[in-house]
Amino acid sequence: MTALDRSWGPVGRSLAAVAFEAGLLEAAVTGHLSDEQWRRRVVDGLTPVCGARPGGP
Repeated sequence: MTALDRSWGPVGRSLAAVAFEAGLLEAAVTGHLSDEQWRRRVVDGLTPVCGARPGGP
């Protein structure tokens, strides 16, 4: 993530912060969230920073 953080600036740091937030990460690695659910929550968490995804709500 370090290279991504440097290349994308605040957005990269936001990606790491959202994707690896303790509660979300724990739910994903313990099987309480599927990979698809985890990815959706990461997208939802980044939307306020990055804007809506193309074709998304």
